[in-house]
Amino acid sequence: TSFKSIVKEGEIDNTLEIVLRNVSNQPKDLQAIYKGYIRILSPRTSLFEKVLLNKSTPEEVSPELITSFGRTEAGIYFEVNPQEEVSIKFAWKLPKELDFSKSGQFIFFWRKQAGTLEDPVSVKFVFPSGVSLVLDPPTLIDQGEFGYNTLLSKDFKSMISW
Repeated sequence: TSFKSIVKEGEIDNTLEIVLRNVSNQPKDLQAIYKGYIRILSPRTSLFEKVLLNKSTPEEVSPELITSFGRTEAGIYFEVNPQEEVSIKFAWKLPKELDFSKSGQFIFFWRKQAGTLEDPVSVKFVFPSGVSLVLDPPTLIDQGEFGYNTLLSKDFKSMISW
């Protein structure tokens, strides 16, 4: 599972890709199909694109969009047959006038689903070069990319200030 946020002066581009594998050896008719619903919560002004479902045949799906309580929720229902893998990729933009010459803050929160095991995740934030950043927690993944790259065992919160 990976999340990437590219922060620019006029917008924030986000992508989230989740890969799921159904390891069941049971035939489909024995109800071994993995069924699920994934929902992304983002600020109200977020603009979601179609969701890319990559399985045996790739397809684009329009997410169900709900706006309430100052946020936009985008979700899709999906199924994974036994011994198959599916990649689910969300992409959305958040129009935001950011002025990096003035102090500001970027807050990211990933709520881990209760009752599930640790999941390997990668969270990356990319900011314009030359911007002085303070990270909490302090991390550096690669040149110019900050984030988190390990097992997600609890909720993850990152605050980046400039």
